[in-house]
Amino acid sequence: FMESELVRMQKEHRILEREKATLEFALHESKQDLDRRAKIVEKNTRRLKELDTIAERAVSRGEGLAAERDAAQAQVRILQTEVTGLAEKERVARSTLADTKARLSDTQAKSQKLEAELNERETQVQLREQ
Repeated sequence: FMESELVRMQKEHRILEREKATLEFALHESKQDLDRRAKIVEKNTRRLKELDTIAERAVSRGEGLAAERDAAQAQVRILQTEVTGLAEKERVARSTLADTKARLSDTQAKSQKLEAELNERETQVQLREQ
């Protein structure tokens, strides 16, 4: 029974290792996407400031850059919403990864305990046989 329990724990350990690797990869991908979108937001924010300055000058010249500015502001708001969503996904991924690491650690501890018990029983059997 102890050997089958050890085998089961080892299988669960391997599954958790794969899940951990998958989550770490997803977290890395999410982080890269978040960084990329944050750069876009920064760029659009700078462009928005530039457009605000240009729009202020254009009002006196009668040019209609306000529509372009409004479109840029709308795009910045959309991107900020996406960045917020990605940040939440990253938080969830980090939380899930932490949970998986904790489960993995618990599984490793149980596996080591079972292995120690099995070794102890094997030693007792060998001593009895002698």
